[in-house]
Amino acid sequence: SRRSSILSGLNHREHVTGSVIEAVLLDALSVEPKADVSKLETKMLAELVALARNAGIVSEETASLSTVVRGYRNLIHPGVVKRKEKIIDQSGAIVVAELVEIIVKEVAKKKEATYGLTAEQVFRRVAGGSTALPIVAHLVRITNDLELQRLLISILPDTYFQQKASAPNCQSDLDHTCACFHSFFQASSEPVKAAVMRHIHWTYVNSDEQVVIDYEEHFLRAEGLGLLDQRERQFITDHLVPRFATVPDRLLRSAKGIVPYLSLEQTVPFSIAIAIVGTASHFKTHRTEARQLLVEECMLMSIEQKQITTLAFRTAYTSLEKSKDVEEMLEGWKELTASLALEVSAGLQALPTD
Repeated sequence: SRRSSILSGLNHREHVTGSVIEAVLLDALSVEPKADVSKLETKMLAELVALARNAGIVSEETASLSTVVRGYRNLIHPGVVKRKEKIIDQSGAIVVAELVEIIVKEVAKKKEATYGLTAEQVFRRVAGGSTALPIVAHLVRITNDLELQRLLISILPDTYFQQKASAPNCQSDLDHTCACFHSFFQASSEPVKAAVMRHIHWTYVNSDEQVVIDYEEHFLRAEGLGLLDQRERQFITDHLVPRFATVPDRLLRSAKGIVPYLSLEQTVPFSIAIAIVGTASHFKTHRTEARQLLVEECMLMSIEQKQITTLAFRTAYTSLEKSKDVEEMLEGWKELTASLALEVSAGLQALPTD
């Protein structure tokens, strides 16, 4: 407990109990409207107590009790000599410890009422199962954007990787963690989404390849690429699109909304890869999802993307007509996916010009 912690340090002359109260009040005051943190950091303890009282963070009674700490103000003086001039005794330590308890409780109550839920509180509320997901929008409304960023950037991804390491066969837990991530992402504000997408880009640049693949398959949604700049978007799409030639079924959800951010050279192999999943018996369990995705992405295509994709599909259809069995058809589609860059060049030349 805080009391035992304080009492156990009585024999240490450099005990900094008073600074605990100062730190708690500084943290609480720093999130108040129009707070100037640089000025707050220069305030003495008595001034912070007065400001906290005026802001309704601590009660009048607690502010009055805080006067007992002023007798020990040298304990938080930065100079070693001044700090050694006074040593707190056991009775004083008990008083200060109780005051710390009171102030922490009052600050926590005020913070919960004005600041909202913490990321940890939100996570605990939804961690139990999918029945909690319908209230995500309500939780977002009572949670500060900074806490939502912590939830989406740290807590949920960290939980996913911990689950994967400790219980890799428990797919339901992994799926629920990812579902929580996407539910909160969709319900969050644009600034929160932008911060999360910048973190995903940072992950692409700085993390090990397996971590990037996990992010790409489980956390990335391409529709969020619009929140990044062109350079950041291209970094991600240059990694993502080639993987559609080998594991398109694992990227269907990640690809949602990607077409507006693809170059003409990337559009055709992406579209053909999705078409393979939507038609081939090998991907039977993903056919419906792939076909729906392809329809939605075609609606997002520019005129040039549609023309080139149409040309490529006609070429693919002609090739498939010559196939003798399903395996040859699948192999033919894979070869087309790898070589469609040549078709794009021909399609560009066929486009009408002004």
